[in-house]
Amino acid sequence: EDLRIHNATLTLNELKAQGQGESVEALYWRDGIAYWSLYRGKNAEALAMLDEGEAIAARMLPEKDRWRQIRAALRAMAETRLAEEAGGQTREQVEARLKGALEGLPRTGNARGVTYMVVQELTDLYAKGGTEADRKKHRELEATYGLMIASIEKGKGSSGGSGSGGGAKTEEKKGEKGTAKPDLKVENGSPK
Repeated sequence: EDLRIHNATLTLNELKAQGQGESVEALYWRDGIAYWSLYRGKNAEALAMLDEGEAIAARMLPEKDRWRQIRAALRAMAETRLAEEAGGQTREQVEARLKGALEGLPRTGNARGVTYMVVQELTDLYAKGGTEADRKKHRELEATYGLMIASIEKGKGSSGGSGSGGGAKTEEKKGEKGTAKPDLKVENGSPK
């Protein structure tokens, strides 16, 4: 098991035991678990964490909040991967869903890891296709996310993980009791 997921789950369980399972902090930990679950290819677990936090996010975050945009992108990734695993989506549907997940996501700050993961999925999708149309789409993606794609391609084969999203990286810092926290900065209820 991923140590980040394990530690985040312990922290979330502590919050729940203290009666704070519906707090912004608990939502932060749920979303961290969702991110790292996606990173490790545990798509159903990621979706379960996002579902568990949906009511909290709806109650505590404004509709156009960046954090909600990040949550929507994580959800799109999880649902797309699950549908693809089940054979329930065409390649075009996968592409449209992933492109939709990118809309509105900033390319810096705490959204960078999520953006990176979605761009990697699209890059892999185009690489599998191998047609001229796929190469054109890859060039268009590269024009928008060039530096990010270059670092994805440079990182292939590194120890960044396995499966879909394995090359995504985010900064970590030590939390209380030695737990690792993804570097999500929150101001006024919104990640920055």
